[in-house]
Amino acid sequence: MAANTTEKYISLEELNNVVAASRVASTVILCILLVMGVTGNSVVLAVYGLIIRKSEERFFIPFLAFFDLCAVLAGAIFAIMQNMYRVAFPSLTLCKLSFFFTFVTTTISACLLLVVAINRYLKICRPQWTQMNPKKKKLSLLIVIVFAVSLSSPLFYFLDDYQHKLTYKSYEILIRTCELSPTTSMLSVNRRHKLAYYGVLFSLIVLNLVMTVFLYIPIGKEIFIRFRSVRKLRIQSNQIIENLENREEQNETSGNIPADDSSTESDYENSNQQNDCKVDLEFGDKSAEDNKEKVKASVVLALSNTSTTRRKNKRRRRVRNNFTIMFMTIVVFYVLSYIPTFVLMLTPGRLENWISLPEGQMNLLLVLRRFFLLNHVVNPFIYGYFDLTFRHKFKDCFKCLQKKL
Repeated sequence: MAANTTEKYISLEELNNVVAASRVASTVILCILLVMGVTGNSVVLAVYGLIIRKSEERFFIPFLAFFDLCAVLAGAIFAIMQNMYRVAFPSLTLCKLSFFFTFVTTTISACLLLVVAINRYLKICRPQWTQMNPKKKKLSLLIVIVFAVSLSSPLFYFLDDYQHKLTYKSYEILIRTCELSPTTSMLSVNRRHKLAYYGVLFSLIVLNLVMTVFLYIPIGKEIFIRFRSVRKLRIQSNQIIENLENREEQNETSGNIPADDSSTESDYENSNQQNDCKVDLEFGDKSAEDNKEKVKASVVLALSNTSTTRRKNKRRRRVRNNFTIMFMTIVVFYVLSYIPTFVLMLTPGRLENWISLPEGQMNLLLVLRRFFLLNHVVNPFIYGYFDLTFRHKFKDCFKCLQKKL
């Protein structure tokens, strides 16, 4: 038996080199994602944590950036190691630690998106309900971290060294892999317990994703209704001013000044009610020309919302809506990036089938399997697009660095 094993033996190192060489394209892409993710999230941490003044709307952004940074570091480095040591993973302890930190950081990031969705839902759709104050936000952050660590800890027990035989070019080789698959090994851990744990793990991840998406559906509807109302109000305001100007031109052309500006006054009052502005118009015995100028000035005054309180409220609503759309965009990328990963992780497939695939197809599948990393890489670019303050502060820092250099 030993003689037969010796005759069929081929160097494990040689096979590992062949497999690693076939995955070079995937490894290069992972390195690019690693550099982009570390750079982008580090910039976000520096700008939001040290330069931009802390605010209610930006409370979760530095924490999201920190755990996105950790997720990119843990996930990308682990994926690169899996490419380089696909059939000869160096250590069982390293395998367990890599899976643990990858799952903890990605779970915290995903759960924080759910907390942010709850916070935005309360602000946009249920402003009359009790809101999340800074104390509650910190408590929710602590709960998320404890939950993620507790959920990922059983990985230390359920992950095996996964030593098994692989047939490659008629040679039978004993390999070591690091995979999260309940069908790969059934030797050291009860298979039913492992299947139950993996089922709970993936069910909670999917539930978190679905809850986050469903919370943003009514938020998106409310934002759309608000934007449509503002647009409608702007059109009505422009029409009132245009009617006043046309009336003035007609009077100047005809040389007649109408004694009754009731229609103009009525238009103004309707607009005034929509803008919640109360401007008293007294016509008395003044001339029609004076009345006309006062109507026009009053309308412009009412439509411009010159009140300091109204300007602040309007700006606060605009900022809140802008940050809500920003977080909605983050959730869209979160969903799109995690779906391919879930599908390929739940799709059964033997290692022999992966190795026998054409190189291009195999690298494409590997990229899709690690596609969840894109969610943690793209967030800094979303912050830069939607948060103008972040963009301006970053440009200022970049200019200062250029001057120093």
